[in-house]
Amino acid sequence: MTIAWQFTSTAFLGLNTPILSIEADIRAGLPQIQLVGLSETRGKAIRERVRAALLNSGFTVPDRRITINLSPADLPTDHPGYDLPIALALLAASNQLPDSIDQTVSQPICALGELRLDGRVLPVPGLLLTAKSCLERDQPFISGADALPALVRGIKHFRLDHLANLKDPAFWSAPSSTFLKPTDQALGPSEAVNRVAAHRQLQAIRDQPLGKLGLLTAALGGHHLLLCGPPGSGKTMLAQAILPLLPPLTQATCMEIACLRSISPEQQGIELNQRPFRVVHHSTSAAALIGGGAPPRPGEISLAHGGVLFLDELPEFAPGTLNQLRLPLESGAISLSRAHYRVTYPAGFQLIAAMNPCPCGWLGSGKPCSCDPQKIARYQQRVSGPILDRIDLQVAVSPVNSSRLFEGDTHQEDLLSKLEDARAFRTQRLKAEKNDALSSLSSAAKSRLVQSADALGLSARSVHKIAGVSRTLADLATEHEVLVEQIDSALALRTALG
Repeated sequence: MTIAWQFTSTAFLGLNTPILSIEADIRAGLPQIQLVGLSETRGKAIRERVRAALLNSGFTVPDRRITINLSPADLPTDHPGYDLPIALALLAASNQLPDSIDQTVSQPICALGELRLDGRVLPVPGLLLTAKSCLERDQPFISGADALPALVRGIKHFRLDHLANLKDPAFWSAPSSTFLKPTDQALGPSEAVNRVAAHRQLQAIRDQPLGKLGLLTAALGGHHLLLCGPPGSGKTMLAQAILPLLPPLTQATCMEIACLRSISPEQQGIELNQRPFRVVHHSTSAAALIGGGAPPRPGEISLAHGGVLFLDELPEFAPGTLNQLRLPLESGAISLSRAHYRVTYPAGFQLIAAMNPCPCGWLGSGKPCSCDPQKIARYQQRVSGPILDRIDLQVAVSPVNSSRLFEGDTHQEDLLSKLEDARAFRTQRLKAEKNDALSSLSSAAKSRLVQSADALGLSARSVHKIAGVSRTLADLATEHEVLVEQIDSALALRTALG
């Protein structure tokens, strides 16, 4: 079967991958390669790499005027993966590809890969996004990936190690790997809790009954959590212990996480079924936290999607940086608008934050506090009210008595069993009931919540947050109705800052 070869690639706008057409034209004229649709600097670099790679792979570069166009011209093309599709388009235009291939290879063919001067093809960021896009369009895909994640299945993927392999018709008839479509099936262990890791983490935490209750509640209900206490009281250990308590990832969520990691080179090599745990330093800029650049790249909140974003020393963050979290905490996504691009990244993270109660850190501990009330108020007010209003659990962490450090804690298994039973109960309850926390409150619980809201001056958002936490606490107690004691416990888990 003789075909007219056509090649495309993909541009990258957030997690969207619009099609980028690659066209080549060869005609009489002064020998040169002209790249249209690329900046002059990037075009020159690609031109030299492609020329050297083709010559070193046994192909020829025609001594004619060669024009290669990437369209549409308004898409971002600042990506290293366009070497391969440009080389393929040039080879197709100069009739250097096989005349006959397997009829199951449809047209056009998508390609993405960086070329070495000797003709080797390297994998590049965004391969999984492009593969997912090809799956949706039922389009074959050529790349230099050694192995792509087993997350999509049903398309032809041709792994190209070297440009010289293109001469072999057998290469086109033997796809090297396939992908699988994402589903809601859980990925990883079938158990609701990774007992080994969770037991190890909880065993290292001495005492802290309120902190552990807050941890279980956050893990079961997906609530944001603020831990407030003096230095060395175990705030960071509590935060790190939440990861093995979270349920296994579904394949759909895993696909989103893998796509975000695909466009972030530093995230390569991380296990697919591992939830992210991003620790952010307080010197981090707003652009690094929420994303930025041209075109905008994902920030820490997007790289923490499906996992945990840990902000230690919360008041030390610049207030303007923290306030950027208002919308993502509510919507689970972030939209970044620039002069030429608007992209949206998922940001469904669970926030775990830690802070000292005062600048010196010793307020409420056994050590004397050297801070005056005004200084304490200014320190705590660095975390704005709208941010605190969005954090469901605000738990006070007390110093641990030194004698408790050498005592064993035998309650880990009880806590893990309680969490497993609660998760199973919650799953069955949600199948039969709507997840409306307010409707499941008993009459006495509603009265207590209204009284507390009036007495404390709570916002409507805070009332809904407390109702949601109380619903989670009722699930921990395997109760279908939220009782007064759950309201009281929810209020106790939201009083770290008074």
